[in-house]
Amino acid sequence: MSIIREAEQYIKNKKYHLIKGVSQRLDPLEEYIQDNLSESLEKEKAIEHLTEVFMWCKRYTDLRG
Repeated sequence: MSIIREAEQYIKNKKYHLIKGVSQRLDPLEEYIQDNLSESLEKEKAIEHLTEVFMWCKRYTDLRG
């Protein structure tokens, strides 16, 4: 494997690891919120902000690797 391909694979794995880790932590929290809060603006905003956290982390990996 060339050094360039190896570097590309390393960056890809690093991105995957970060996004997977964030997802593994946010998914149970989202499920907890869904199960324990009644339908309300607060519940909607909580879920919306969890989605934002995920998207900001995804953006970070896209921009900075």
